Amino acid sequence: MKKIFLFTLLFVFILVLSGCIKSAPINQPVACTEEAKLCPDGSAVGRVGPNCEFAPCPIVNSIISEAEARAIAEKSCIKGGEALASGTYNEITRTWWFDANLNATKPGSNPACVVNETTMTAEINWRCTGLIEPGQNDLGNKCLVAQGKWLAEFSECEDVSQDWCVTNGGQFKECESACRHDPKASVCILMCVPVCQFE
Repeated sequence: MKKIFLFTLLFVFILVLSGCIKSAPINQPVACTEEAKLCPDGSAVGRVGPNCEFAPCPIVNSIISEAEARAIAEKSCIKGGEALASGTYNEITRTWWFDANLNATKPGSNPACVVNETTMTAEINWRCTGLIEPGQNDLGNKCLVAQGKWLAEFSECEDVSQDWCVTNGGQFKECESACRHDPKASVCILMCVPVCQFE
């Protein structure tokens, strides 16, 4: 009997060492992917916990929702072919901010549509993006002084005269499409836009 007990004990010990019998799992930390979710207040949260779900966003204490603020922003700031990004809420100023993709540009500026929750009004805020390369800055400033509309991404000045364009070293196009930079435009106004293009 003693030999059988020792043999059984030895057999179980060999099984444990060989990995055939595993001990109960120890609670080990879970490694979640390093993704981030942008919250309405501008902060970001990552994945946490045993199920790797996103942590809850901070509670936004706005008296209007992001959807309501977006409706005000679209009515006041947006024209055909323009768009707004997701909104972020600033508790200090009690405003919703939407980055705006506008047809108009200003050198060294990034537009945002700002909705004031107290007055329920919106306006465009041209935020400074920092130093501009001198060549583009000069052309952009000259374009604005001439009452033109500067399109920095395309190095173009709209609504200026041929004389102004030639004097400033540009190539004048008398009748360009208003939708020339929007290949997805399904409807476009039939109107010539005078454009001065720079290389």
